[in-house]
Amino acid sequence: MPFAVTMRLDDGAADRIRKMWLNLSRIGLALDCLVPRNEPHVTLAVLESYDDVEEMRSIVVSFAPGLSQVTLEFHAIGVYLGLGSSLCLLATPNIAMLKMQEKLVRQLRNGRVGLHYTAGNWTPHVTPSREIHQVELIAKGIEMLAGSWEPLVCVARRLELVRYLPVSLLETVPLASTPPSTKDTL
Repeated sequence: MPFAVTMRLDDGAADRIRKMWLNLSRIGLALDCLVPRNEPHVTLAVLESYDDVEEMRSIVVSFAPGLSQVTLEFHAIGVYLGLGSSLCLLATPNIAMLKMQEKLVRQLRNGRVGLHYTAGNWTPHVTPSREIHQVELIAKGIEMLAGSWEPLVCVARRLELVRYLPVSLLETVPLASTPPSTKDTL
Protein backbone atom coordinates (compact mmCIF):
# COMPACT_ATOMS: atom_id res chain seq x y z
CA MET A 1 0.00 0.00 0.00
CA PRO A 2 1.21 3.53 -0.69
CA PHE A 3 1.86 6.07 2.04
CA ALA A 4 1.70 9.86 2.07
CA VAL A 5 2.97 12.65 4.28
CA THR A 6 0.45 15.46 4.21
CA MET A 7 -0.21 18.89 5.67
CA ARG A 8 -3.75 19.01 7.05
CA LEU A 9 -5.66 22.23 6.31
CA ASP A 10 -7.39 24.36 8.92
CA ASP A 11 -11.09 23.72 9.60
CA GLY A 12 -12.44 26.65 7.57
CA ALA A 13 -10.47 25.69 4.48
CA ALA A 14 -11.30 22.01 4.95
CA ASP A 15 -15.01 22.87 5.02
CA ARG A 16 -14.67 24.80 1.73
CA ILE A 17 -12.85 21.89 0.09
CA ARG A 18 -15.46 19.38 1.32
CA LYS A 19 -18.19 21.58 -0.23
CA MET A 20 -16.25 21.53 -3.52
CA TRP A 21 -16.08 17.72 -3.30
CA LEU A 22 -19.84 17.50 -2.71
CA ASN A 23 -20.63 19.89 -5.58
CA LEU A 24 -18.30 18.02 -7.95
CA SER A 25 -19.82 14.69 -6.90
CA ARG A 26 -23.16 15.85 -8.35
CA ILE A 27 -21.61 15.66 -11.84
CA GLY A 28 -19.78 12.39 -11.17
CA LEU A 29 -16.45 13.82 -9.97
CA ALA A 30 -14.65 13.80 -6.59
CA LEU A 31 -16.19 10.47 -5.62
CA ASP A 32 -12.70 9.20 -4.80
CA CYS A 33 -12.21 12.18 -2.46
CA LEU A 34 -15.33 11.38 -0.47
CA VAL A 35 -13.92 8.14 0.94
CA PRO A 36 -14.02 7.65 4.72
CA ARG A 37 -11.24 9.37 6.71
CA ASN A 38 -9.99 11.36 3.71
CA GLU A 39 -9.46 14.95 4.84
CA PRO A 40 -8.53 18.04 2.80
CA HIS A 41 -4.76 18.31 2.70
CA VAL A 42 -1.65 19.19 0.71
CA THR A 43 0.56 16.17 0.08
CA LEU A 44 4.27 16.68 0.69
CA ALA A 45 5.36 13.19 -0.37
CA VAL A 46 3.82 10.04 -1.77
CA LEU A 47 5.77 6.89 -1.07
CA GLU A 48 4.83 4.09 -3.41
CA SER A 49 6.53 1.71 -1.01
CA TYR A 50 8.44 1.81 2.26
CA ASP A 51 9.80 -1.32 3.90
CA ASP A 52 9.98 -0.04 7.48
CA VAL A 53 6.78 1.71 8.60
CA GLU A 54 8.21 2.47 12.05
CA GLU A 55 11.24 4.15 10.50
CA MET A 56 8.95 6.26 8.33
CA ARG A 57 6.83 7.19 11.36
CA SER A 58 9.97 8.14 13.29
CA ILE A 59 11.17 10.37 10.43
CA VAL A 60 7.85 12.23 10.31
CA VAL A 61 7.72 12.67 14.11
CA SER A 62 11.32 13.89 14.31
CA PHE A 63 10.91 16.12 11.24
CA ALA A 64 8.07 18.28 12.60
CA PRO A 65 9.65 19.90 15.69
CA GLY A 66 10.92 23.32 14.82
CA LEU A 67 8.61 23.64 11.81
CA SER A 68 5.98 26.34 11.88
CA GLN A 69 2.47 26.15 10.57
CA VAL A 70 2.38 26.87 6.85
CA THR A 71 0.25 29.57 5.26
CA LEU A 72 -1.09 28.46 1.89
CA GLU A 73 -2.63 30.75 -0.71
CA PHE A 74 -4.56 29.05 -3.51
CA HIS A 75 -5.08 31.29 -6.53
CA ALA A 76 -5.47 28.95 -9.50
CA ILE A 77 -7.27 25.90 -10.80
CA GLY A 78 -5.19 23.38 -12.75
CA VAL A 79 -5.22 19.92 -14.27
CA TYR A 80 -2.64 17.15 -13.91
CA LEU A 81 -2.98 15.27 -17.17
CA GLY A 82 -2.50 11.54 -17.59
CA LEU A 83 -4.37 8.27 -17.81
CA GLY A 84 -6.46 9.40 -14.86
CA SER A 85 -6.33 13.20 -14.82
CA SER A 86 -6.78 15.26 -11.66
CA LEU A 87 -8.24 18.67 -11.00
CA CYS A 88 -6.18 20.69 -8.55
CA LEU A 89 -6.20 23.96 -6.68
CA LEU A 90 -2.69 25.37 -6.99
CA ALA A 91 -1.00 27.08 -4.07
CA THR A 92 1.50 29.86 -4.61
CA PRO A 93 4.76 28.27 -3.51
CA ASN A 94 7.04 30.05 -1.09
CA ILE A 95 10.66 29.35 -0.32
CA ALA A 96 10.04 28.01 3.20
CA MET A 97 7.43 25.54 1.93
CA LEU A 98 9.63 24.29 -0.93
CA LYS A 99 12.64 23.86 1.36
CA MET A 100 10.53 21.98 3.91
CA GLN A 101 9.19 19.57 1.28
CA GLU A 102 12.63 18.97 -0.22
CA LYS A 103 14.14 18.28 3.22
CA LEU A 104 11.37 15.79 4.05
CA VAL A 105 11.81 13.92 0.78
CA ARG A 106 15.57 13.68 1.38
CA GLN A 107 14.91 12.16 4.82
CA LEU A 108 12.51 9.61 3.32
CA ARG A 109 15.17 8.40 0.89
CA ASN A 110 14.61 4.73 1.83
CA GLY A 111 11.16 4.82 0.23
CA ARG A 112 10.17 4.99 -3.42
CA VAL A 113 8.97 8.61 -3.66
CA GLY A 114 6.46 9.29 -6.45
CA LEU A 115 7.85 11.28 -9.38
CA HIS A 116 5.73 14.38 -8.76
CA TYR A 117 7.04 14.57 -5.19
CA THR A 118 10.77 14.33 -5.85
CA ALA A 119 12.83 17.41 -5.02
CA GLY A 120 12.30 20.07 -7.65
CA ASN A 121 9.17 18.43 -9.14
CA TRP A 122 6.63 19.20 -6.42
CA THR A 123 3.80 21.68 -6.89
CA PRO A 124 1.77 22.40 -3.74
CA HIS A 125 -1.89 21.69 -4.41
CA VAL A 126 -5.18 20.35 -3.11
CA THR A 127 -6.97 17.78 -5.24
CA PRO A 128 -10.72 18.36 -5.65
CA SER A 129 -11.05 15.36 -8.00
CA ARG A 130 -8.77 12.70 -9.45
CA GLU A 131 -8.92 9.71 -11.78
CA ILE A 132 -10.94 11.62 -14.40
CA HIS A 133 -10.96 9.72 -17.68
CA GLN A 134 -13.19 11.95 -19.82
CA VAL A 135 -12.14 15.35 -21.15
CA GLU A 136 -15.75 16.54 -20.97
CA LEU A 137 -15.81 15.90 -17.21
CA ILE A 138 -12.56 17.81 -16.75
CA ALA A 139 -14.12 20.80 -18.53
CA LYS A 140 -17.31 20.55 -16.43
CA GLY A 141 -15.26 20.34 -13.24
CA ILE A 142 -13.21 23.41 -14.14
CA GLU A 143 -16.37 25.28 -15.06
CA MET A 144 -17.98 24.38 -11.74
CA LEU A 145 -14.92 25.36 -9.68
CA ALA A 146 -14.32 28.58 -11.63
CA GLY A 147 -17.97 29.59 -11.41
CA SER A 148 -17.82 29.89 -7.64
CA TRP A 149 -14.10 30.60 -7.26
CA GLU A 150 -12.77 32.76 -4.48
CA PRO A 151 -9.09 32.71 -3.52
CA LEU A 152 -8.45 30.40 -0.59
CA VAL A 153 -5.96 31.34 2.12
CA CYS A 154 -5.46 28.82 4.89
CA VAL A 155 -3.03 27.42 7.40
CA ALA A 156 -1.67 23.88 7.56
CA ARG A 157 -1.51 23.13 11.28
CA ARG A 158 -0.07 19.60 11.37
CA LEU A 159 1.73 16.91 9.45
CA GLU A 160 0.08 13.54 8.99
CA LEU A 161 1.37 10.19 7.86
CA VAL A 162 -1.35 8.19 6.12
CA ARG A 163 -1.63 4.83 4.40
CA TYR A 164 -4.16 4.48 1.60
CA LEU A 165 -6.56 3.08 0.27
CA PRO A 166 -8.42 2.70 2.47
CA VAL A 167 -7.23 5.84 4.24
CA SER A 168 -5.63 5.09 7.59
CA LEU A 169 -4.03 7.77 9.76
CA LEU A 170 -0.75 6.41 11.15
CA GLU A 171 0.63 9.54 12.81
CA THR A 172 -0.26 13.19 13.35
CA VAL A 173 2.23 15.82 14.51
CA PRO A 174 1.26 19.44 15.30
CA LEU A 175 3.33 22.27 13.84
CA ALA A 176 4.42 25.32 15.87
CA SER A 177 1.72 27.97 16.03
CA THR A 178 3.36 30.84 14.12
CA PRO A 179 3.12 30.50 10.36
CA PRO A 180 6.05 31.92 8.38
CA SER A 181 5.51 35.07 6.35
CA THR A 182 4.32 34.62 2.79
CA LYS A 183 6.57 37.51 1.72
CA ASP A 184 9.16 34.99 0.53
CA THR A 185 6.86 33.90 -2.31
CA LEU A 186 8.78 32.92 -5.43
